[in-house]
Amino acid sequence: MTEAKAFIEQASAANPKTDSFPFAIDHNGQLIGGVEVQKPGDLNEFPELPTISYWLSEAAQGHGYMIEACVAALHWGFARAACDSFAARVFATNYSSQKLLKKLGFEAAGVCLRYSKPLQQDVENIIMHLPRDRFEALHGDADIMMGGAV
Repeated sequence: MTEAKAFIEQASAANPKTDSFPFAIDHNGQLIGGVEVQKPGDLNEFPELPTISYWLSEAAQGHGYMIEACVAALHWGFARAACDSFAARVFATNYSSQKLLKKLGFEAAGVCLRYSKPLQQDVENIIMHLPRDRFEALHGDADIMMGGAV
């Protein structure tokens, strides 16, 4: 639950105008995961693009929570940031996460090595790219889906 506590602390302190913006995934009153729309600068390969990252408790995996949460966060991110693209990175061996990103409309755009704190070593990552038009063709217009919520 260390990830959950860190997520709550970060979410509580976030300023949506200057910081990355985290979203909690709640199921029956329990925090089961999170999605974060991160400000540009996280990826050297796409320094001008905002990124998306996420985590989900092992018990909650395989139930569709993450696709629903990521679609909502990306609708919010595209509408709020008025950006044309998002980027993400995923461990080259994390096939479930790659599948999720592809369902969202992301496509591979390159490879990099990034240090993994939990693994304490450099890990090969796939850099993925998502243009707004591809996302909206799959999941609906961000501005319409968000209505006046942004």
